[in-house]
Amino acid sequence: MLGAIKNMEGGMPPITTTWCVILVASIALFQYHPEYKKDLALHWGKVLKEGEYWRCVTTFLCFGGKFGTGKLIDLFLISTSSARLEAESPIRFLLSSLLCCAGLLYVDYKRLLFWQRHPWMSHGLTLSLIATSSWAHPFKLTTLAPLPLPPFPSWLLPPILCAQSCLLFGSSWKAMLAPVAVSLPCHVALLLLQEAFPAIGRPLSLFGLGG
Repeated sequence: MLGAIKNMEGGMPPITTTWCVILVASIALFQYHPEYKKDLALHWGKVLKEGEYWRCVTTFLCFGGKFGTGKLIDLFLISTSSARLEAESPIRFLLSSLLCCAGLLYVDYKRLLFWQRHPWMSHGLTLSLIATSSWAHPFKLTTLAPLPLPPFPSWLLPPILCAQSCLLFGSSWKAMLAPVAVSLPCHVALLLLQEAFPAIGRPLSLFGLGG
């Protein structure tokens, strides 16, 4: 799941590439024009009262907080795990992304699961996507580079990532709970959709569109 993308035929897939480019661009934008943060961060008052709906998208596309090692790890996870998921099934990856985004927005708005409202949720989306994929193949062995761990069942990946964030970067466990919890109904929804529409789980090449 978290294998190197350098061995992937055709390079990094387009959705993941675009996401990474926008995230990196947001770092440069906010470095030189920090005033744009207030226009792009998720703010429910602005969304609901002033119709600034783009904030529900840009919250997942920007690194608005302080840039550090944690953000670099997020980029690494996106450029490896998300790219792998997209390469396996682009339609499933896109649906998974939309479902996770919707779930995280709902949790943020309602302040569920100990969640404190966050203006930026790219990290939460990354964790939700990885967790959703882990439930699809819970007993498939995976690894987590660069941690020197032996292969372990995929269902252990979300708690290991949460522990890494809490122990190494001081993240609160409350910030980890919601993204993992959101992934469970997303996984169930994907199972139901894939049962009704089997094409969702197929590689894009089967439609004559891949390499």
